[in-house]
Amino acid sequence: PGEALVRSEVQDGLVRGYGPEVVDVFGRRIAFCLQLHNESVRAMRYPLNAHRKELVSVQAALEREKELSREVMRGEHDDDDDALGDL
Repeated sequence: PGEALVRSEVQDGLVRGYGPEVVDVFGRRIAFCLQLHNESVRAMRYPLNAHRKELVSVQAALEREKELSREVMRGEHDDDDDALGDL
């Protein structure tokens, strides 16, 4: 792949020959692209086990909802709608 790029630039007149400076320039370009790629991949990573905190809060809400449902079924829940009277 790198040879094709060099060949293309030589044919287009952008680079003359395959001297050490050409190899150095392309080496630096490739190193830059790899570094950019690696930094991008690192930036997209999520912290390990971050989803567990959210899962715990969801489970707690679900348990509270079940508890409230049981209270309502047993008639133990304080009904705030009593203050409204009969509508």
